[in-house]
Amino acid sequence: MRLKNKIQLYTSLSLFLMVLLFHTAIYFIFSMTLTQKDMSRLSEVAENIAIALKKSEEEGLPSSELLKAYLPQNGMIRVVTEKGESKLTVTKESTFSSLPFTYESGQTAEIQEYNKKMIAFAAIPVIWTNGDIVSLQVYEEIENTEENLALLKMILIATGVLFIVLSYFAGHILTKQIVRPISRMTNTMKASMREKAFKRIELTGDSKDELYQMGQTFNEMAEILEKHYEKEQQFLHDASHELKTPITVIMSYSNLLKRWGQSRPEVVEESSQAIHDEAKKMKRLTDQLLTLAKNGQPLYLDMKPVDLGHLCSQVGHTLEVATNRTILTHIQAGQPVIAEGDEEKIKQLLTILIDNAVKYSAEPVDVNCGRAGEKPFISVVDKGIGIKKEDLPKIFDRFFRVDEARNSETGGTGLGLSIAKQMAEEHGAELKVDSRIGEGTVMTILFQK
Repeated sequence: MRLKNKIQLYTSLSLFLMVLLFHTAIYFIFSMTLTQKDMSRLSEVAENIAIALKKSEEEGLPSSELLKAYLPQNGMIRVVTEKGESKLTVTKESTFSSLPFTYESGQTAEIQEYNKKMIAFAAIPVIWTNGDIVSLQVYEEIENTEENLALLKMILIATGVLFIVLSYFAGHILTKQIVRPISRMTNTMKASMREKAFKRIELTGDSKDELYQMGQTFNEMAEILEKHYEKEQQFLHDASHELKTPITVIMSYSNLLKRWGQSRPEVVEESSQAIHDEAKKMKRLTDQLLTLAKNGQPLYLDMKPVDLGHLCSQVGHTLEVATNRTILTHIQAGQPVIAEGDEEKIKQLLTILIDNAVKYSAEPVDVNCGRAGEKPFISVVDKGIGIKKEDLPKIFDRFFRVDEARNSETGGTGLGLSIAKQMAEEHGAELKVDSRIGEGTVMTILFQK
C-alpha cells in the first residue's frame, strides 16, 4: 500500500473512532441527565402522594379519588400489597394495566422499557387505610425525553458522517502536502540515477518544518556525494597519470634491454638502474594509495599515553641517519610532553612531515615538541622554498604538488600530506600549516589535552 493511502486510511480510521467515542459519550451523558431528571421528578410525585394519602386518611377522603388528582399525564398509579397483589390501579391508558409489577419494599426509581417505549417508574412504601404496608408505584411514559434522545441521536449521526466526510477530503489534501516533497525527492533520485547526475530538490516556502528540513538534508547529501564523486574521479585520473609514467619508462627500458642487452653492457646497467628506480616509485605510490584506502575507514588505534619528546628524538635520529641530513630536535624543558595516541601511527605521521621538510629544504630541519597552553604539540620547521598563500588550502589534497619541477626531482607522489592529515584527524588532533615564500614552512600537530 502506498504511503499516501496508508496516511489517509489511518487518519480516517482514527477520526472515525474518535468521533464514535465522543458522540457515544455525549449521547449517554445527555441520556443519563434527562432520565435522572425524570426519575427525580417522579420520585417527588410519589412522595407528595404519600403525604397526601396520610392527610386524606385523617380527613376521611377516598384514596382512589385522591390518586386520580395526582395521576401523571400518560401515566399510572398502582398500589401493590406485600403479597404482590394489585390493590388499586388508577390510569387513563389501558396499555399500562398490563405492565408487570412486583412489590417494592423500599423507595426506588428507575427507567423501564415497555412495548419499545421508555417509562419512568418510582415506588415508595406507605401505610394504607387498613394499616397494611403497601408499595405506592407511579409510572409515566416519558415521550419528550424519548423524542429528545432520538433527535440527539440523529444530530450526532448526521454531524459525525459530515465530519468524517469533510475530514476525508481534508486528509486527502493534507496527505498530498505531506507526500509531495517525498515524491519530489523520489523523482529527483530517479532522475539522478538515470542521468548520472547529482540533482537537487527545489525548496519552496519558508516554513522550515520537518519536510523542508528533509529536503534541505537531501540537497546537502547530494552536494557531499557530488564532491566525493568528483574527488574520486580526480583521484582515479591522477593515480592513472602517476602510474602511467613509470610504466612507460619500464616498458621503454625493457624493450631497450631486449634489443641491445646482449651486445651492449652499458645499456644493461643503465636500463636496470632506471627500471629499479621506477619500480621503487611505483611501490611507494601503491603503498601510499593503499594507506589512503585504509584510512578511508576507521583505523584501529592502540590509544595510550605517548611521550612525544622521546618519540621526536627517536624519529629525528632515525631519519637523520637515513637521509644524511641534519635534523635538530628541541624539547620543552620541564615535565614530559604526554599525549594520548597510537605511538606507531604518530611516528608515521611525524616521519611524513620530516621527510617532506627534508625534500623541500637544503637547510637543517627543526623538530619542536612542547605545550601550547594545555595542549601538547609537535612542529616541524624547514627553511625551504615555502608555499604560496593560494596553495595552502590545497596542500592536503591527494596528488597536489606545490612545485611540479622540484617535486619530480625529489620523487614525491603528492600523497604524503593527505595521509598525514587523515592520521591526525583519527587522533582528534589538528594539523596546521604556516608558510611564506622563500622563508620556509612550519607544520604543527596540535593534540587534544
